[in-house]
Amino acid sequence: MVRKYYDFDDWLSSLTEQQQILALTLQNIILSAGDGISQTMRFNLPFFDYYGWMMYLNRYKKGIDLGFIQGVHLSAGDGRLEVRKRKQIRSLYVEVLSDIHPQEVMQLIFDAMEFNRTVNSKKAFKKR
Repeated sequence: MVRKYYDFDDWLSSLTEQQQILALTLQNIILSAGDGISQTMRFNLPFFDYYGWMMYLNRYKKGIDLGFIQGVHLSAGDGRLEVRKRKQIRSLYVEVLSDIHPQEVMQLIFDAMEFNRTVNSKKAFKKR
């Protein structure tokens, strides 16, 4: 039976020490990217929302995967984001702290925020 994680700290406690460091570093970068980003648990993973689902963290191999829900639309990630047989999601895999380049990660987050704000605010406007 799969264990259910109730919040980020609960999920974090299930990771190796190295994965915890990576996850906390990425979480700090994500939450510092701007007001309006919220964090919640979905599918037993920490998700980050901004005008809808934007990204999530997941353990992967020995590291952490930062998955972008609309990654196929992010130009900043060209060449750096992994596809892995997924139609829409793209992810940034980090295995050691030196794999995290804060400016690069921040640019990916800004691109994801802009995409979500543009697409999802248009949807909300059409519903009126």
